[in-house]
Amino acid sequence: MKLKLSSVAAVAALAAASFGTQASVIAMAELSVSTLAVRNVTDPSNITFLSSSDITITGGSRVSNSKAVLNGVQANGADSVASATGSADAAMQCVGACGNAALLAAYGGVLSENHSSHISSPIVPGVNYALGDSSISGSAISGGAAGFTRANGQVATATNYSNANGNLQNEISAQAIFTANSTITADFFGVYDAYVRTFIDAVHYGGFGSASATATNQFTLSVFDETAGVFLQFAGQDVWRPAQWNRNISTSTANNGSAKEFHDQGVLDSPDVILTSGHSYQLTIAQNSTSNLNAIPEPASLALVGLALTALGFARRQKSIR
Repeated sequence: MKLKLSSVAAVAALAAASFGTQASVIAMAELSVSTLAVRNVTDPSNITFLSSSDITITGGSRVSNSKAVLNGVQANGADSVASATGSADAAMQCVGACGNAALLAAYGGVLSENHSSHISSPIVPGVNYALGDSSISGSAISGGAAGFTRANGQVATATNYSNANGNLQNEISAQAIFTANSTITADFFGVYDAYVRTFIDAVHYGGFGSASATATNQFTLSVFDETAGVFLQFAGQDVWRPAQWNRNISTSTANNGSAKEFHDQGVLDSPDVILTSGHSYQLTIAQNSTSNLNAIPEPASLALVGLALTALGFARRQKSIR
């Protein structure tokens, strides 16, 4: 029995159509801390932000880096290094359909540096992309720092996967100089916008193919008293790790294949710490956003592709022996 090429084409088209039904998987994590500053809370009736008259910054550095990978193909990657009070702004990295009109529209028309438009649903028509971005500027010690990390991605075709990272680290060695040689009680004050989302279209993936999506924001702050040789204690902890800035969301078809989202914005302050006059301190801030996602075709799709290839090979063999 001979198999016509038209039949082969039909099988191949059916296989392609089956792959085309695979819908979007997204993972997005963005953390913007627009203000991070140290306050003097010794007198609850007169809380003030510390300034250069209270603290002298003696050294330190900042590092910002961004990365994006789609199906094993990585964007060039970028990093930026600055002084303790300089701006470290790693260039946004994007790989995949970064110039797609629908993708640009979803981000308000632009994918530019430190852009924080949140996407609450998959981009239609479906595209495959990954992007990472990060920046840090200002001074938490005097005037207020700003930190931004973003890791977004979407895969809309089977056998696709992506991951992205935005990371920053800030290390400052500071000499505490207080008026009247006094010791103060202080806290860290932050204004933020935190967003984490994952989505899997269960209509197409649930029970057939498989997919997973994970999005994470992480933030830690520690202060080391170099003079005393100990870390300051935030309510008994060596680090301040606010729950609002530390979120991890994961979903998979093995789970429920549904959408998950956390979005919170506002202000918060850390537990109080004691800054001792004349002591030297090192402040370390680490912040990162990550996204990881993948889509694996349903077995039926793989079977159809195998059938199409087998049929095509059979037809060619029959044609060659005529």
